[in-house]
Amino acid sequence: MLTPEYIVPLKARAWIDLTDRHERGEAVSRDDIKKHRNDIIRLSQLISPGARIALPYAIGGDLKEFVARALHDGAEPKAFGVIGMTLQDVRSLLDAVYDLPGMASE
Repeated sequence: MLTPEYIVPLKARAWIDLTDRHERGEAVSRDDIKKHRNDIIRLSQLISPGARIALPYAIGGDLKEFVARALHDGAEPKAFGVIGMTLQDVRSLLDAVYDLPGMASE
């Protein structure tokens, strides 16, 4: 069974794919896109701040892209039931757990 630390990168890839398709004009529900983002924020509550996960380059790149694109839109976690975490908290947690700042950009 996958733990939250390993589900988050999969959800990030799904968010990127759906968002890119929506931006190209394909019929993709904004609710589906938001669901993946919100799921990642909810799952972040279950990740230990001390966890360290080494990701393959491509997967880490996807997660870094997700953080840059999805976690700045102002939809604060408390709006969908996540108490005690802000978007900045989620960004900081994901940066630390997956060493995103240390991951080179393409």
